[in-house]
Amino acid sequence: PLMRWSMNNSALYPVTPEVLIEGIAPDDQHDATIDPVIELFSDSERRRLAIAYSGTVEPGQTLRLAPVYESWLAGANGVHRAQTSANVALSDPSAAGPWIPVDTGVTGAVSLLFQTNDRWLWAVVNDTELLSFQGDSWQTRLSGLPQVHCLAERDEQLLVGTDQGLISIPLYPGDGVLTPQPAVATLAGPAIYHLYQNQDKVWWAATAEGVKTLDTSNQLVDTALGAGPENQVAIFHIDESVTGTLNLASERGLIQYQPAYDQWYWFEGGEFSDTESDWSSFTGGEPPAEDAVFLPQVNVCHRSADGALWLGTEHGLARYIAREVASGAFFTHLQFYPQLNCGAVTDIQSDEVGCQWFCTASGVLRFDGRQWDQVIGDSLQRVLGADDIVGLERVWRFVRASDQWQWFDNDASEWRDATETGVLTAEPAAATILWTMGCVAQLGTWDGSAFALDEGAVPGDLSMRYKPAAEGELRIIAGGIPAVPAMATGLCQWRYLRLEPTDAEDASPNRPHWTTEGRLLLPPSDLAPVEEGRFSDPIQTLSEFDQSAFAYKPCAKVWFRWQGTHAFTIVVNINAGADWVDPAIVDRVWRGIEQVRPAGVRVTLTVNNEIQRGNSNG
Repeated sequence: PLMRWSMNNSALYPVTPEVLIEGIAPDDQHDATIDPVIELFSDSERRRLAIAYSGTVEPGQTLRLAPVYESWLAGANGVHRAQTSANVALSDPSAAGPWIPVDTGVTGAVSLLFQTNDRWLWAVVNDTELLSFQGDSWQTRLSGLPQVHCLAERDEQLLVGTDQGLISIPLYPGDGVLTPQPAVATLAGPAIYHLYQNQDKVWWAATAEGVKTLDTSNQLVDTALGAGPENQVAIFHIDESVTGTLNLASERGLIQYQPAYDQWYWFEGGEFSDTESDWSSFTGGEPPAEDAVFLPQVNVCHRSADGALWLGTEHGLARYIAREVASGAFFTHLQFYPQLNCGAVTDIQSDEVGCQWFCTASGVLRFDGRQWDQVIGDSLQRVLGADDIVGLERVWRFVRASDQWQWFDNDASEWRDATETGVLTAEPAAATILWTMGCVAQLGTWDGSAFALDEGAVPGDLSMRYKPAAEGELRIIAGGIPAVPAMATGLCQWRYLRLEPTDAEDASPNRPHWTTEGRLLLPPSDLAPVEEGRFSDPIQTLSEFDQSAFAYKPCAKVWFRWQGTHAFTIVVNINAGADWVDPAIVDRVWRGIEQVRPAGVRVTLTVNNEIQRGNSNG
């Protein structure tokens, strides 16, 4: 306990590792493997987040903490959860069903789901109740709030956007009682529909009076769009492109802000033209008149990895794309899916494998790039194949006066109303989808490369442990849904700990003192705390040993395994048939590949489809 080590995640994205803890036999030099804890000690976000196991790992026995993927669906019929298997090597990270109701303590429609850094899951029920979920049951934390539209976390505060303004709630009060700041009775701000932190770490708020930013004390600061009555238009959602452009879903359709140039644009799209732009600029943040907009109210927008801009509207689902019409020539236009009779769209998300998910008045839809699925009952079912989708080549617009989608008939040179029949099954309305990580504890044996599960062994319970950043190492609180903390990209530090006993303070009269779980018991005022453990930082001089605490015996062997997502990989295969390929030839081909390999592209060289250079992910 208290041993610290570093690991480097060289992948493109954060990744959750698998952890294997082997028990050892106690003797004069070692302790038994009791109540082990694995803590993410430090990363770019400066977290102290740990997963704990209650129980003893016997000598020669191995505890496997296996990551699993979870998906959560929330809506008119409560909350449903799906989880992948811990025994599948390549599980689907979207956890695409079957979804099982999570009905312990939730009664009513659920409009929001959100997970904080301590892995607590938060839900808004019946628009005015705030509940939390630790992994087994829901707990009501606040009631009687104004209608809640969004949740976010900032500096260990839960930000709550309501119909009457913004509330901040300190997550870790000493008495455990959540207290809204300011008090609900004093709220007098505009409705807050969405909170978003952009690439430059600026917090933006979508409000009923335009888009605003937040200062360090969470006060709203006006922008050009919302600074006066003449340019106050309700903004419901904020989405950011990789270039930093903000796409704003609004009651007047789609608005775009380019911070680099301080330029505002709105999507017009009322006429079919090869020469006129779909976007019109406006100065001073003044929005377009309602009768000039040829989109319905847009509730949510989302830029997918392929560059398409998805629009979830009050009247179905649309997509703004650039379609190649000739070599190097593109035509931008709005697409609509007339067969998807989904009604209002409330949420759009991309999963890790690039599929788009949509929460609508007709339930949940998924688009994999070619075909459409719908969650019917507890599982996904195909509703539209690639050859069944109509209207993708058409140019669409929406006429607000008649609440009608129209497409442009090139042959007749006129707009025609959509007449296609919907194919969706009537399902309960869905409000949002959320993906989280989970963990399964397994007992078995480990030979250094493979884990063998002991089917008869019953593992102990898992729990999360969190040290609030503002309090340093002085306090440990219970976290939420158990999962191994994710490794951010780059260097991160980890610790092996052990759950501290309930009488840790009474059993440690000598101060300063570090418990086995890395909590500092404060010293008398005339003494400074010592460093908490071994192998923390490189020892520069021998005298620095005097400032370190070597208090606990080794008690476990630990392995980490993970597979990160790396850059685009090209596989080059030499098809030699039955012939033998001289290694010198393989080396020469490899050197030639390295000379022309584009920067950032990984390459694997295979002979008869067996890897000879590079590895399985480049």
